[in-house]
Amino acid sequence: NCNKYTPSPAPFSRATIDDDQLLKVQKRYKKRERHIYHNMPMESKEAEWDDETHEGGPEQTQRRTTFGRMSGIREVDPEAEQRRMFGRIEDLPEEEQRRMFGRVNINETKEAEPEDDHVEAVIDPLEQKRRQEQEEAIEAKERGNTLYKAKKFDEAIAAYDEAIALDPTNMTFLSNKAAVYLTSKQYDECITTCNEAVEVGKKNRAPFEDRSKALFRCAKAYQKKGDLANAIKMCKDAQLEFYDAATQRFMKAMELEKLQIENAYENEERAEEAKQRGNTHFRAKEWQQATEAYQNAMKRAPKNAAIRYNLCAALCKIKDIKGAMREIEVALDLDPNYVKAWARKADINILMNEKHRAMECYRKGLNIDPSNTECREGLQRVESQVLASPNVTEKERKEKTAKAMADPEIQAILKDPNMRAILRNLTVNPGAAHAAMMQPSIKIKIEKLMAAGVLHNGK
Repeated sequence: NCNKYTPSPAPFSRATIDDDQLLKVQKRYKKRERHIYHNMPMESKEAEWDDETHEGGPEQTQRRTTFGRMSGIREVDPEAEQRRMFGRIEDLPEEEQRRMFGRVNINETKEAEPEDDHVEAVIDPLEQKRRQEQEEAIEAKERGNTLYKAKKFDEAIAAYDEAIALDPTNMTFLSNKAAVYLTSKQYDECITTCNEAVEVGKKNRAPFEDRSKALFRCAKAYQKKGDLANAIKMCKDAQLEFYDAATQRFMKAMELEKLQIENAYENEERAEEAKQRGNTHFRAKEWQQATEAYQNAMKRAPKNAAIRYNLCAALCKIKDIKGAMREIEVALDLDPNYVKAWARKADINILMNEKHRAMECYRKGLNIDPSNTECREGLQRVESQVLASPNVTEKERKEKTAKAMADPEIQAILKDPNMRAILRNLTVNPGAAHAAMMQPSIKIKIEKLMAAGVLHNGK
């Protein structure tokens, strides 16, 4: 037990100890001082030291090193503390001195680096020109806004054009120009400018809300033109860019308006009148006028299968085969027992060089009406063409086979295990075809393969 704390002398000699031992001794020395101080009586702890470099004990010395000067305690010289701990600082190696003080000679002071004078940032001339043009473009836009509010539309458009020329990357100028076109009832120009504004906005990463506003303005222009379908489409595109409740309400209102117009347009009496006009043009071989009349009748009676059939016939005359197929399929959806429509579809399949499908359509028509002459004669004609095996080039045959192999129906027939066995038997024994054709279901499938070009007569 120690009643009075006395600082210990330097515990080592620098000349007789290496660096590793030095560190160990330092740690041991500090630990011993902390141990002695913590076990001292309170009266001894509060006593002041007379040593010129120690006042208040090791704990306060450590605190003073960390936090600077403590209240009521004299400041400790760091270099004096280092001399007390390590001896003469000049005797330390240069590396140790640099680690502790950042320099070898502790008496020398670092030369203060001269403070740089204030230097203005150098701006690239092109960048400076671009900024100036942007500022001028904003001024032109503000001038255009003022002219627009004054209803001086031509001058406003000229001001916006000036802004666009100065800064073509800003879609706001194009959008404002489109607003002028919309107000002045130049709807086509408004639509074109809105689409251009959206493209500029996408390329330059304009805010989604700005792009949505341009599309909404385009929708209003379509609505003013009476094109509700495109107006609704533009609203949907605008909502994809940025959802807005006002745009949603506008779109719902147009959808309701479109439905009301469609319902009001449908009229069976006027549809019949348009159909009779189409029949007159058709008998006069005026195919284009007949097509237009049938289309008008179809719009007024979209669920009339007979009008669809007549429209299909007119489209075949003007060589619109795909359109004719589309209309006849709609007619059959409306009335699956429409025998004349099955015959018409078979005729279109023949024009598309799909004889296996034509045979199937003729058979469906005969299943509904076995006495139908058009279907019966058409089926006989196609079967004779298939059995006749006309001379075709090898290239044409390969193209026809490749097209048939892409048909899902032909693929299903070829994947049937029974049909695969029959086809293998036919390659070994061609005479077995007669026996296979005695079965109606097998006969139909073989005829389909022959009509499609997958099987060839005599091979």
